[in-house]
Amino acid sequence: MTTIYFNNQTGSDTLASGAGPTTAITGTAAAHTGGVASTTITLTNSPDLTNVLTDGTHAIWLVTASGRQLSFITAKDNTAKTVTVGDSFTIASGSAVNYAIGGKRRTIMGSTQIFSDAKTGWTYVLEYTGTNYVITADVSMTVESSRTITGDSETNLTTIELQHNGNGFLLGGNGGFLTAFKNIRAISTSATKTQGAFVRTGNNGIIFSNCILGDPINKLFTAGGTTNGCSSIFLWNTAVINCLSFGINGVGQTSLGIHVYNSLIANNAGEGIVGASGLTVVQNSVFYNNSGNALRNTGVGTGGGTTFIVNNSIFANNTTGLN
Repeated sequence: MTTIYFNNQTGSDTLASGAGPTTAITGTAAAHTGGVASTTITLTNSPDLTNVLTDGTHAIWLVTASGRQLSFITAKDNTAKTVTVGDSFTIASGSAVNYAIGGKRRTIMGSTQIFSDAKTGWTYVLEYTGTNYVITADVSMTVESSRTITGDSETNLTTIELQHNGNGFLLGGNGGFLTAFKNIRAISTSATKTQGAFVRTGNNGIIFSNCILGDPINKLFTAGGTTNGCSSIFLWNTAVINCLSFGINGVGQTSLGIHVYNSLIANNAGEGIVGASGLTVVQNSVFYNNSGNALRNTGVGTGGGTTFIVNNSIFANNTTGLN
């Protein structure tokens, strides 16, 4: 599977694909398919492709004007200077595009198309540098596959900072896929916080694992939210804290529901978690000092669902703990 690496200190948004040789192979106006739809990309600047792997782990980034830009490499010809990729492109030979294979990407905002181009099982690794990765507008992704966005350390969590009054990642597309967030800390430094979630989804599911969503000073509006028909929200070993609204807003869920394990839901200025129809499982977790219910799972959307509450601590919430 392909893994795309980011480093916001040493990476590049113009000279790297994020998956390939450590030193990127690049070319300016040097990639084309001869004007026909093809999975064979010809590279006209005679690069050395010796270190390019063809097992699907390396990827080429093509600076196309629209549509897909990133695809994994399945074959190469170091004599003909071509690579074969998993998706068809049409690039005129008379107006060839820039390309890159390898290196590391630099920013989230400079890579929004690359996030959308994920295939099932792809991973995006945001390396911890001590500097926040910044989001200044909704990162809208059509989710037609399951993928993982993760920090590279379980102890030094990579921080993603929202600087606008809106969502961080906005997941659209058909239902049934999961986007996992691991080893991530999410904050907001926006001067106005009246809407949006760190991750908002429509028909697809979200997994949060080993994350801290929220901050006592740089508060999120909501950590995770849904619009309609979200398949599921899972929390493992995750803190949802200090949100200005609900911690997790699952209104509109219709399928697998909300699952919370070994997590902390605290100090949110609304319900800790709002569920809807579907199965809700909460185990070995702490709900503390939320302004609304710790967990509300009835009378919402199409009306509740089966709920299992096992071995939790629920105290000091401002209204009924469970509803």
